[in-house]
Amino acid sequence: MTIEISSVARNILVEEILIQADLTLAAHARVRKLTLDLETKDNRLVWGGIQSLLNHAAMISKILMPDTSNNKYVRYERSRKLKETLNVKDQSLLLRRTVRNNVEHLDERLDAWIEQGSTRLLEATFENRSGYDFLNKNGRRWFVKRVYLVAEDVFLTEGQKGSGIDEICIADLIVEIRQVRKQAQDCLDRDGSVVRLPSTS
Repeated sequence: MTIEISSVARNILVEEILIQADLTLAAHARVRKLTLDLETKDNRLVWGGIQSLLNHAAMISKILMPDTSNNKYVRYERSRKLKETLNVKDQSLLLRRTVRNNVEHLDERLDAWIEQGSTRLLEATFENRSGYDFLNKNGRRWFVKRVYLVAEDVFLTEGQKGSGIDEICIADLIVEIRQVRKQAQDCLDRDGSVVRLPSTS
């Protein structure tokens, strides 16, 4: 069963992906600026920036890979068409649940932190992985609430329900976001199916 997705519908979705990509990139730029400055690298605004960029990346993921439990044929075709239009492969980091789970299941992570009962919560920015590794050697174990490794541009947090550490390479995610953004812009430049008022950047 093939369902046609109109160019208008496609363009509305592609434009939203473009907006979310721009917001992701802006949040990432804020995180990098904060963490590359010694005076602000430990500021809690870093966590706000990371949460923001993961949230916007998760929105792209949801549009590209929606829940198909309702209207499954329409949503499947929409997903297929969008991934084809934007050249997003099924193995894309953007489509992995890890990115979405950090946003959608924060409440479960908070419950896990509480239930674990640890008084040694690690919420820190490290220049590189060696500082993080030092705190966890020789059997010492910190419960990882939030950790950002500046040199690698990597975010670590305790996984769901004792599943270990979730590690998201934000640097790799940003590369994919830039590629998707370019494809989205190219698509909209080629096809003027939707008339828009100029938006401010």
